[in-house]
Amino acid sequence: MKRKVIFAVLILSIFPVLLCAKSGITASFKTGFPLSGTSIGLKLGPLNPYCGLDIARISGNYESSRTYWDTDWYTDVFYKESEYSSSFEGSAMLFIPHVGLKMNFWKAYMLGELMLCMPAIEGRSKGKDIEYDPDGSIDWIDEWDDKLSKDDKKMIKDALDFIGLKAGFGAEYFFNEHVSIGGEFGLRLLFNSYKDEGADEDIYDGVVEYRRKWKDQLSTTLGVTYTSFSLNFIL
Repeated sequence: MKRKVIFAVLILSIFPVLLCAKSGITASFKTGFPLSGTSIGLKLGPLNPYCGLDIARISGNYESSRTYWDTDWYTDVFYKESEYSSSFEGSAMLFIPHVGLKMNFWKAYMLGELMLCMPAIEGRSKGKDIEYDPDGSIDWIDEWDDKLSKDDKKMIKDALDFIGLKAGFGAEYFFNEHVSIGGEFGLRLLFNSYKDEGADEDIYDGVVEYRRKWKDQLSTTLGVTYTSFSLNFIL
């Protein structure tokens, strides 16, 4: 009973101190690997629920070329049989909304956050495939310049979309009651999963020539520590 009374006294002593923290609308600008971002929230005493939207861009370029030589069986001439070249250029805009809760303890705080990545994909594939006759003339040529198909976009989106969790703690230095800078350390967990399944069959004259079904599933988890610095405002 004595311990319960002491615990209750401590809670009643600390809680008013926490509640006297300034309330208002908050805005925060953070920079740190692997994500930087902004958020806006509502400070209610020691609690600060917030939300924000981060945007990142990924771009890439892949090039491939092949040249094949062969010997003609009839003339024993060694000649260039074919040339192949292709390139792919693509980019992804990652829209990453997040919601979180920050709990302040005087000049220190703890936080938890949930984030979701929603990628928008664009890309184009170009290439040329040429086959030659032994005398060096072109026997066959194929050229293409195509945008990504819906299936290709879906496959890339499945590889880039993720759900993330963040937990961290930090401290703030207040220049005045409206402006502070902070340092933060924590852990981000990113979860991703990919699933591809389907079935098809070939029927000829009412007879099933073949039937097949497939299912591929992949799940990944990435855990990474982070540090960040922030500029914070209370309005």
